[in-house]
Amino acid sequence: MTDQTIREEIAAAATYGKFIADAPVCVLAFARQTRRHTEDTCAAVENMLIAAYAHGLGSCWIAGENTPYEREIARICKAPDELRLVAMFSLGYANEKPRSNKRDLEEVLHWEGF
Repeated sequence: MTDQTIREEIAAAATYGKFIADAPVCVLAFARQTRRHTEDTCAAVENMLIAAYAHGLGSCWIAGENTPYEREIARICKAPDELRLVAMFSLGYANEKPRSNKRDLEEVLHWEGF
């Protein structure tokens, strides 16, 4: 979504996505319910985020599925009833470089056991 009014409505509805109103783009990932729709859609979103980063864009993933605002955002976007909002993310050029507070790889990666 690039429409400012719609992004403001989405931002107002999303618990942790107030910054959507300030981003130039909000991408919404809807899916038909299938046995693996969550995994498939999340994989697609992750690929989009990696591609955005490769092009110098900033983004922030916001949960969609099973949230209190899932149906409200679907209504705002006029999504068909049979679709589920799996995820959404803001997209644009970042004003600052994000700080990383990730754990060291050795702390989270284990080979052949823990």
